[in-house]
Amino acid sequence: MEPTNGGHSSGPQKPTLNITQATKQYMYEANNLEYLDCVNSEAHVGHSHPQVVCKGQQQFGQLVTAQSFVSENLKKYVKSLVSSLPESLSVCFFTTSGPEANDLALRLARRYTGERNVVVVEDAHHGNIGVTLDISPKMYSKVPGYEPPDWVHVAPLPDQYRGQHHYSDEDASIKYAASVESLLEGMRSRGQGVAAFFAEPYFVSGGVHPPSPQYFTRVASAVRSHGGLVIADERQTGLGRTGDHMWGFQSFGVVPDIVTIGKSMANGYPMGAVICSREVSEKLGG
Repeated sequence: MEPTNGGHSSGPQKPTLNITQATKQYMYEANNLEYLDCVNSEAHVGHSHPQVVCKGQQQFGQLVTAQSFVSENLKKYVKSLVSSLPESLSVCFFTTSGPEANDLALRLARRYTGERNVVVVEDAHHGNIGVTLDISPKMYSKVPGYEPPDWVHVAPLPDQYRGQHHYSDEDASIKYAASVESLLEGMRSRGQGVAAFFAEPYFVSGGVHPPSPQYFTRVASAVRSHGGLVIADERQTGLGRTGDHMWGFQSFGVVPDIVTIGKSMANGYPMGAVICSREVSEKLGG
């Protein structure tokens, strides 16, 4: 199943799917034609999960309000979410989507560091609205005439299948990390600082490319030595999706400075979050 492209295509138009129902991992058209859903990543525990539906109905009938108001349920939720993360990540901001979470994460990093530049990797996708489009090479490469701003710096995707360095090279991850180090050094030589390194653990948008732990260890060290923060975009890899850990970054032995997550945390309902340290969060209102 593929999403439509809004009519902007030079080739034949694909028929638009008229999805009317979804259950578990399946979606259905009006004529009851069944599709296996391989693209809707927000349905974290499956479409129409009975427990999610039941709890949602109960809550909608009791209280639905802006997060400006604190409730016991909200406190309980935040405590549960934060307890699944390293101790340093203790402050949670709620948003309505993953892109909005990434927008806030970037704002936090810029306020904390006083810098503007951001390092991302090729084929990254961190959102399609506002500033998140600027840091999403996978998205803006498809926009005719789009020119990314000069504060965006793109490092090679650590693709060990088709990239410059392959799995047959035991130092491949280190060499890809060295390319980020080189990029940062080049920025420094031009008098540029760095606000953040943005990355999806496992580099899902680029095709799922898990590097060795050495990659993130070296990159995180380099970014921090240049005064920047490490932001883990867990929209695709968080909440146990990698199988071994609750969060994707935990596979690589590096604790990020900021973690973001999107609608999968609410099984598709408009909800996202940014989790960071108290020290980083306090700069937001400064």
